[in-house]
Amino acid sequence: MNKLLFTVMALTLIMPKIYAQQTMAAAGGDATGSGGSISYTIGQVDYISANSAAGFINQGVQQPYEMFSVNMENFESNFNIIAFPNPATTTINVNIESLINGGLADIAVVDALGKVVIKQSTDRSSTEINLSNVSPGIYQLVVKTKTENKTIQFLKN
Repeated sequence: MNKLLFTVMALTLIMPKIYAQQTMAAAGGDATGSGGSISYTIGQVDYISANSAAGFINQGVQQPYEMFSVNMENFESNFNIIAFPNPATTTINVNIESLINGGLADIAVVDALGKVVIKQSTDRSSTEINLSNVSPGIYQLVVKTKTENKTIQFLKN
């Protein structure tokens, strides 16, 4: 009997410190139906709070919701581009092997921050891009046609 009483008292003292399913929800709600009800959250699933005289912070774990769509219709691609020289100095030559006569390709040079620094269109399978006004660094060459996209990374000295 003493053990049972001691256990009940110990649990009573500890209970205020125990938190069940503590969360800061990004979104959520309650769903009710004929079979019962449920509470749900979307976003943050767990967090820890830290407090001090300077302020407080809530740090936690996010559960992302991602959707992907995969299209397998044109899996076998003949779209091939070659860019040379790499590293480039003043110009870079771009050969689009599968560009059909009369086809059009958009070519963009994109810096490491995602800014488009050069953009031009061509209907030729071989094009020279002037890089003399571009700072040295690592860039991506993005070639887009009506049906395909391709990206190549290159270095500009």
